[in-house]
Amino acid sequence: MPRTPYPITGTVKDVDGSTTFYPGSIKIYDVTLGESISGSIASDGSFSVDIANLTSSYSNGDALQVVIYNSRSTKSTEFRHIVNTGLPGYEAGTLYMHWTKPLLGTATVIGGVMSNKSTGALTVDFYDRKYDDKKLSCDVPATNTIPIPMLFKGVEFEEGICIIRESDAANSVEVQLVVK
Repeated sequence: MPRTPYPITGTVKDVDGSTTFYPGSIKIYDVTLGESISGSIASDGSFSVDIANLTSSYSNGDALQVVIYNSRSTKSTEFRHIVNTGLPGYEAGTLYMHWTKPLLGTATVIGGVMSNKSTGALTVDFYDRKYDDKKLSCDVPATNTIPIPMLFKGVEFEEGICIIRESDAANSVEVQLVVK
C-alpha cells in the first residue's frame, strides 16, 4: 500500500537575508522513528523532501528535526515540526542561514581542548568564516578529552572561526579555544 505523501517544503536565503541560498543540503530526522532522509536545495533556494520516503512509516505526532546546511557545513539553519496527518504536509516558509557556531572576530588560536562525551569517536572541523574553508579536522576519541593539536597553534582565522561538530544535535563534543 502506498504511503500518504507528507512533503516538508520551504525556501532558503543566505546569511544576508536576501540572496538565494544555493547549493545546499537538507536532512530531516524523524526523532520518533530514529530515521532520517536527505534532499537538496534547488537553484532557486527551494526544497521539498517527502517523509513518506522514510524506511518506516511516519505517524501523526512524530517529532521532526530539519537541518539545512551548505556543502562545507559552515552555514546552517534548522527547525522542528510535529507531524499532523490531518494536513497535506508542512510549508516552512522562508528560512535564513546563519554561520554555524561562530567565534566572532579575526582570531589566532593559541590553545584549547576538545571533550567527547559520547561512546564513539567524533570529528570536529574548524572553518575560516571569511573564506569558508576548512583549516583543520580533529578526531576526538570516545569519552576522552584532548588538547588542540600543536599543528593548530598559531592558525589565524579571518572574520571568525566556525566550529562544526559531527554530533551537534546531541551536544556530544565540547570545544574550548584560547585565542588572541
